[in-house]
Amino acid sequence: MTRARIIAAVVPLALSSCASIVSAPDETFTIDSKPTGANVTITNLPGTTVYSGITPLTVKLPKSGGYFNGLEYTILFQQDGYVPQIRRVTPHPSAWFLFGNLALGGVIGWLIVDPITGAMWTFDETEINTSLVPIPPRSTSRQDEIQPALVVLTVDQVPKERRTHLVPLAPS
Repeated sequence: MTRARIIAAVVPLALSSCASIVSAPDETFTIDSKPTGANVTITNLPGTTVYSGITPLTVKLPKSGGYFNGLEYTILFQQDGYVPQIRRVTPHPSAWFLFGNLALGGVIGWLIVDPITGAMWTFDETEINTSLVPIPPRSTSRQDEIQPALVVLTVDQVPKERRTHLVPLAPS
């Protein structure tokens, strides 16, 4: 009877995985900006837009893009009168996946359950706060209208009084 109890206790542990027990396949992000009201566009690493909204917001995003493939996200903040800001959030294997499977999940947790469910991934940053920088106003002075330029002249085009200041580029 004790052997049956041991098997009954060990089999569920062998078939479970630690990261899947303690975390979900999705991550909740709280996103805000100063000033609030910025347009937010979130794209995943393949470049697909997965969410659009206005700060402040809370969004739940999947951690996994497939077997052993965590999803990286780019968050674009845009607001009229401010410089657009980009933040990236990158997943990494969680400690529960790396070390918890030693105690609870074993090989099945490491190689099957946690990688398939996405529970193996975690993000360091789930509260994303960005301060937007105002675009400086354009000056209307004449100095701003002068554009630097390179003008190439032949010696004949240089006024005679300036020719004495010319320096040869190569010896004659």
